[in-house]
Amino acid sequence: MLHGNLHFLEGTVVKSSAILVAFVLVCGSVQADPRLGVLDPDRSWDVRPCTIEEAFVSMRSHGVFVEVGLYLSFSSRGSGLSQTEQLEIEFRFDLPEGSIVTDSWLWVGDEIIRAYILDQWTASGIYEGIVNRRRDPSILFKRGPTEYELRVYPVVGPEVRKVKITYLVPASYVESKATVPLPLDLLGASTNPVPKLDVIVWPDGASGEPGILEGQIGASFIPDNDPELGPYHRLRVDRSILDATPALTVSVPQPFRDGVHLSVFDKAGAGYYQLALQPAQLLGRAQARRVAVLVDHDAANSSLSPEAVMSQIQWALESYLTDGDVFNLFVSQIEVRSYSDSWVPADSLSIQAAFAALGTPAQYSSLPSLLKSGIDFVKSAGNEGTLMLVSASDQFKHNETANVLIRDLDMASFGGSIQIVDYQDVGVDQVRIGGVWYRGNGYLYTNLARMTGGQYASMSGSGASFPSLLRAAVVSSGADLTAVDVYTDLASGFTYGRHTSVRSQSFHSIDDAITQIGKFVGISPWEVTFSGIHNDEPFSISVPLSEDIVVPSDSVLETSWVGKQIEELESGPRSNSAINEIVGLSTSYRVLSEYTAFLALEPSDTTKACASCVDESQVPIGIEPEELPAADSLLSIYPNPFTTSATIELTVPREIGAGSAAVVIYDVMGREIRRFDVQAPGGSVQKLTWDGTAADNSRVAAGVYFVVLQTELGTRTARVVRL
Repeated sequence: MLHGNLHFLEGTVVKSSAILVAFVLVCGSVQADPRLGVLDPDRSWDVRPCTIEEAFVSMRSHGVFVEVGLYLSFSSRGSGLSQTEQLEIEFRFDLPEGSIVTDSWLWVGDEIIRAYILDQWTASGIYEGIVNRRRDPSILFKRGPTEYELRVYPVVGPEVRKVKITYLVPASYVESKATVPLPLDLLGASTNPVPKLDVIVWPDGASGEPGILEGQIGASFIPDNDPELGPYHRLRVDRSILDATPALTVSVPQPFRDGVHLSVFDKAGAGYYQLALQPAQLLGRAQARRVAVLVDHDAANSSLSPEAVMSQIQWALESYLTDGDVFNLFVSQIEVRSYSDSWVPADSLSIQAAFAALGTPAQYSSLPSLLKSGIDFVKSAGNEGTLMLVSASDQFKHNETANVLIRDLDMASFGGSIQIVDYQDVGVDQVRIGGVWYRGNGYLYTNLARMTGGQYASMSGSGASFPSLLRAAVVSSGADLTAVDVYTDLASGFTYGRHTSVRSQSFHSIDDAITQIGKFVGISPWEVTFSGIHNDEPFSISVPLSEDIVVPSDSVLETSWVGKQIEELESGPRSNSAINEIVGLSTSYRVLSEYTAFLALEPSDTTKACASCVDESQVPIGIEPEELPAADSLLSIYPNPFTTSATIELTVPREIGAGSAAVVIYDVMGREIRRFDVQAPGGSVQKLTWDGTAADNSRVAAGVYFVVLQTELGTRTARVVRL
């Protein structure tokens, strides 16, 4: 178990609107809130609000990376600036850690201009010169490991400027599914709400059908086909879902064989490879997970109701614990309530019984008592296990009070680990302690996690959804691996330039996949040797990989390796030779670095429109207005909110046959609550009454629900709130 020394530091606090700091993880990664503004270049200090009018995302799986195409259309609507002046858009945003930006496009009229990649000094000079001459450029910078800045000029009056940013993002794994977050946090920077987000996922020949990790939530991917581009899956995320869900995660099944996935870009006996392996499948889980869940709610700090919090925690435990694991449950009250004095088998019936018995936490925080109860329980049960703290408290944001609490908890004698999910997303203060900015209780949580070998993740500013953070916390509660080493080799040849997702000296959960990307020379067959320490015992496992399980890849794999190589060089000493190597790799392979920039210029004798660039955002998504009426004319609910019952009024589309429509009610986790089959003919108006009960006639909890009209033409979704 890792233990660290406390540092007693002075702190200052500011409100979240003043400082751009967000997701704090134990490893130290920090993200900033996205900032979107528009300004007159002659008055650059006067930055005004800016609007994202349209958003579209395309995805394609490439093994351990997923390629994301982000299409955004900007306008100066809501800025209050002159509608006759030529204005400049500035967008500062973060992408997930490890992302690799590979392209930038700018629309000039109906033409797509693909950006050049140049060293940053040259690109900046050209951009500024063009802005001064009032011509059409865009420029994209990398400002830090996860930070980016996009500038677009000009936007005039009601004009909309459209861009595309392409990036590769490393996938996280849920069992055999590669998962990637949708960039919903970027859309939150818009002054006016983005009306919808359209998403398409292209098949790569090896992956399965895409889904949403957090559940259906009233919408799901639908298979479709474009005559020119081929088959794809499409999803429309309506405004009601965007309002109710801070983040969504796309999942794509990957072809694993015996816990290993290998894909290779082979260029005549040399090339690139990428590997993902699942330790739990290779080692087996000889030891049950012991998870004591501590729930602390502060109604003033969260947009989630206590019922929603408990429902989603229950879902996470049922989804990611097995019958061989054990758990216990604690909730904050005046006196902390616990389900049991001992560990309880983690089968679905026991989990359901625990949540039914304890109900919901209080509307106020009792964090010290809750932590003390959980620590005492683990100590009394053999001092082995994981505390999974799920909290919206911010009582201990200052280092003075946090340090006193840690002393009083007597952490030195605690033998377990603490996984922390901070779901505060309202009124988040930010505190500067020892030169580091922390959100809410971030200083306390960071120290608790570091001292016990756990992890701390915050919903505020991270772009991660509450369910995805819960999943990560449950998975990380598994047995730890240390001294991890993954060596990939060929029967005739060797590998080199390897980049592995886990460091040998750090802890790694047995349930988290390990990925590696590297170069090779030689010919198959391949073999993977996986070594480390598990349950205090050293191990070394060699896995031969027959040629039939190797998935062929393409040049995207080469680009991914270059991106990882640039990332490693940027994190090391910044000598002239290192900078020259970064710039050389970046400009040769079109991978953005901290020393280069993507610059798109208006069409000219030397700059031509991109003839090969395909605008995927023009692929049909959903049902055209003439086929299916607008949502408000098709589906309405009243009263809304409701207490005892609500009337669902719907117009059955004329184009469908009788009996081919249904109204389905989902909770925020995407679980089907109630279904009504609509037998009426097309063109008729129908009224249904929902009395707030589920299919088993049990009363549903207060909270947000989604009413979905499902037809053969598509779906329409409305949100309803039960008080």
